[in-house]
Amino acid sequence: MAECINNIVTANFGCEDPVQSTSGYDLAKAPELSQITLANTANEKYITGAKLAQEKLKFAIIDVKNDMLGAMASNRMLPSLTDNITYQTCDYNNKTLQYPSNGKERGFTLYMAKKERLKRLKITNLYVFPTKDVKDAEINIYDAGQMATYTADLVGGEVNTIPIDYTILGSFVRILADLDVYSSRLICQVGCNGATPNPCGYTKGFNGQSEIGGKEGFGLGCEFSCYCDYEQLMCDLSRQYLGKIIWLKARMLILDEMRFTDRMNNWTIYNNEDLEQLRGEVAKEYTDTWNTFIEVLPKLLKTYKGECFTCTGSKWMQNI
Repeated sequence: MAECINNIVTANFGCEDPVQSTSGYDLAKAPELSQITLANTANEKYITGAKLAQEKLKFAIIDVKNDMLGAMASNRMLPSLTDNITYQTCDYNNKTLQYPSNGKERGFTLYMAKKERLKRLKITNLYVFPTKDVKDAEINIYDAGQMATYTADLVGGEVNTIPIDYTILGSFVRILADLDVYSSRLICQVGCNGATPNPCGYTKGFNGQSEIGGKEGFGLGCEFSCYCDYEQLMCDLSRQYLGKIIWLKARMLILDEMRFTDRMNNWTIYNNEDLEQLRGEVAKEYTDTWNTFIEVLPKLLKTYKGECFTCTGSKWMQNI
């Protein structure tokens, strides 16, 4: 998930230290919204008006993302990568070849097959093949100058599985440990003329000092997959279109809450007709902005070359 997505639009109501919006849009700047109007609307579900605005903003981001993907799907620009397809780095059939602990971390490097703006590589399981039981064994992932450590109790003579959910930050990671292990044979390596074994990633062994050309993974392995991070696309387009679209969508959701709240006070009772008219005006602006965005989206996507888009259609259609 793209880190910027949560701040693509902000809701700085009563914040002493306001969060900077990456798109420049803040719900606190919407003319119909204030701490007072939100407080008069919020019921026991939200407790505070600020919480109401934040929750509606989350739904707005989800709705806009789904609408955008729906528009691309209806126009046959379907992604060719899914995280349903997983790959294994190693097999673990050799108990005759052992590597005793030697004070140096060994394992393998996992590379992305091809670095792309929206393509992400995710590790879902770590595998360790120790020769004996180990308590609190540490397996380290080195990634773009950072280290993540996973600790587990291992059973000797078995391939131990450690479930994780790790998306790599750079173009490769090293998965290393200093343990007494049986051999793990790398099966996911670059072939003739640099051909990659799959569209997602490939491996090289690491012997504690440098990468090696053989097929040894030193008792370690992993399961990995690739996916397309369309939230990153939303972040990239936030200042041009999507920030305003999400801002308008969140306002529509908040105005609906104001119109149909079960709170009974002077503000909710006497402003209902005005809220209905305002909601219609915001909805029209949303639709106009969305249709403009969808019209120019094919040109915007031309700058993203790779496997996250497949253009097979001949006509681009709006879906609102």
